[in-house]
Amino acid sequence: MDRLARVFAKNEGLFLTPTGEGLLVVPLVEDVADMSKVFSLNGTAQFLWESLDGRRDGHALSELLHQEFQVGLEQARADVSDFLASIENVLAHARP
Repeated sequence: MDRLARVFAKNEGLFLTPTGEGLLVVPLVEDVADMSKVFSLNGTAQFLWESLDGRRDGHALSELLHQEFQVGLEQARADVSDFLASIENVLAHARP
């Protein structure tokens, strides 16, 4: 299935802390940080992360990225697809 056709929502149980250049996301397992799965999100990835609301699919996220950062729509789609692939099953879950 096309990753962009899926809707993503953030997993619960994450510790988030801003960095100077983005956001550090640490999964918690039984209230303990799982340092093997730490993600550092740059400003663009942070924007996408904050846009994961469980209602928007990858196409809608691509349109948001296109508008916010004034990149071409095809580039936005490729960037969103890469972002979703990198966080899937670790930081977010998807539904068709």
